[in-house]
Amino acid sequence: MSIKHQNMSRTLIIISKKHLPTSVEQINMSIKHQNMSKTHLQSKEVLCFTLWLIKKEP
Repeated sequence: MSIKHQNMSRTLIIISKKHLPTSVEQINMSIKHQNMSKTHLQSKEVLCFTLWLIKKEP
């Protein structure tokens, strides 16, 4: 896994902690994120996902 991807993964985890209110959602998020990491998302997809998370905030 590239350094760039690792940094993006960390960013997503930080954002998810800020934006997802319940622990159940956080667990689902981590599982989802682990699955995405396995498929090595491209930067563009990670960015889109990050923006989606931010929009999801109430």
